[in-house]
Amino acid sequence: MTVVKPSSKSGDSSPLNRTVQHDAKRTEKVNGRFSQFLNEEMQDGSVRPINSFVAQQLIAGAINAAMDIKQWRKVDNIDEAAIDYSDVFFNGLLPCVTTSKA
Repeated sequence: MTVVKPSSKSGDSSPLNRTVQHDAKRTEKVNGRFSQFLNEEMQDGSVRPINSFVAQQLIAGAINAAMDIKQWRKVDNIDEAAIDYSDVFFNGLLPCVTTSKA
């Protein structure tokens, strides 16, 4: 079996290499926009200060994994699955802290 790998040579104009380069540029552009969005949200206080690169990578990975959600999770209701899946990003892993008024 022969495995075709994209060439690292800049002069390679094969369809596979052009597709890989196009996808990489598109991904880079989207990641840059998302990172910019996170930085703006941190500046206005909508998002707590975090490493935007790490957050962007985690969320991009989650989005990519969500594309195949039916392969790794039973999905009876796609809306419920989306809520379950995204809950950790919006609510975090730590327990909710409640304050009691005395």
